[in-house]
Amino acid sequence: MKILNFNLRTQIIINLLMLMAVAIFTIGIVVVKVSENNMVNLKINNGKVLVSSLRSNIEVSYTGKEELDVSGIQKMIENFSSFGQVIEVVVVSKDYKIIVAKGSGKVGEFYEKKDRLVQTLNFGNDFFELKSDTDFWIFTRYESLSIVTPIKSGYTVMGGLKVTFPMDDLNSLIRRTHQLLLFFIFFYSLLLFAFGSYLL
Repeated sequence: MKILNFNLRTQIIINLLMLMAVAIFTIGIVVVKVSENNMVNLKINNGKVLVSSLRSNIEVSYTGKEELDVSGIQKMIENFSSFGQVIEVVVVSKDYKIIVAKGSGKVGEFYEKKDRLVQTLNFGNDFFELKSDTDFWIFTRYESLSIVTPIKSGYTVMGGLKVTFPMDDLNSLIRRTHQLLLFFIFFYSLLLFAFGSYLL
């Protein structure tokens, strides 16, 4: 078996090239994850603004009333859904009855899921839930974003609102970012090898 013997200069150049390649890859991954985190936070904040606006309109609609205005809320949900894609919109009264359902559940039934919406009815807190799955190593595929908020009259919880948004647009944007990252890693790796070959 032939053993390759490199002189000191060649070994130093090879080691430097390997370090530079690793550094480029690491920096690229960090930049992608930071930008991905910023995009996810922007999606969450935009969702919160939309849901908060819808909740405020619902709360105004029954100001001074003892029960939620079902027909009025249904019209609001229809208008809300027409402006953008939503997977699920559920409005539940304080006695856990579904009064508006889009995507899951039936109007008039009791809401039986033990999820964040039940916690909102019990404690009056806002929640959001981001479902995701790791596709390959560090690359994350986001499935849905659910935002849950209480419907209040003063300090009294009158019901709960849950809106679930799809994440297809975000996944598409992140996928393009990953493709761009792989292109630059490949491009700069070629430059490094070309430069290293010239030095050798």
